[in-house]
Amino acid sequence: MSVPQLRGGRRRLPPFRLVFCAAASLSALGATSSDALYLEYQAFIAGAQAGTARVHVEHTGQRYSVRGVISTQGLMERLSPWRSRFAVSGQLEGGRAHPAALGVQEWARRKERTIHVAHGKLRQLRNGRLRPERPAPPGVDLMSALWGGGQCDAKQVLNNGRHFYSMTRRGHEVRPDGSERCDYHIVDDDGEWFRGWVELGERLGRRVPTEIGIAEGVTRRLTLVNATSSPDAGAELPWSADAAARTVTPNLP
Repeated sequence: MSVPQLRGGRRRLPPFRLVFCAAASLSALGATSSDALYLEYQAFIAGAQAGTARVHVEHTGQRYSVRGVISTQGLMERLSPWRSRFAVSGQLEGGRAHPAALGVQEWARRKERTIHVAHGKLRQLRNGRLRPERPAPPGVDLMSALWGGGQCDAKQVLNNGRHFYSMTRRGHEVRPDGSERCDYHIVDDDGEWFRGWVELGERLGRRVPTEIGIAEGVTRRLTLVNATSSPDAGAELPWSADAAARTVTPNLP
């Protein structure tokens, strides 16, 4: 979906800080049986490698699930270590993702957070303390939008589970090989704006993000480096949104 904080501010996604606030634009897959895809990405800040992301996408009929693990590496790991995992599931209707439940966990040097979003409510456990329940942010979560389904809409609202982003398309390029790029002007729920983009291409018969980026002073991007239908030893992602729900609501079975 996270995950699914771009400049270290409280409104943004971790870590890189993170490039998932780019536009979302995927075609509906319409699979009729369970169909899995494992994707590996590299994260860059100003051209320097800063982290990795693994994403597992699965479709069964019109249902989808997306799970991922994201972490810093190299110099970024030494300066500002961060790790996150996310899981979201939902339904595709008319080619658009309708998430049912989202879970995100993140770990930083002095912070640990788990969130669960379902039924229009956001529950959050931060550094061992439950925060007051509040309404879920508007729009579709970034992970569902990027890997679950959606369109290159002229206007859309996405969220990271806690905060939302209003996006206006400023450019749309369709290339001779069928890949495309959507450029967006993005305004967060604190009124700050930046530029983002997503590039889409075919991998193993699916339309997936091949690059996700933002630019606000320093360019940050997430670039696809591998796609396979068979997981390697590091691609298994057993965590789920239900596990996040049990963390933030201890009385659940």
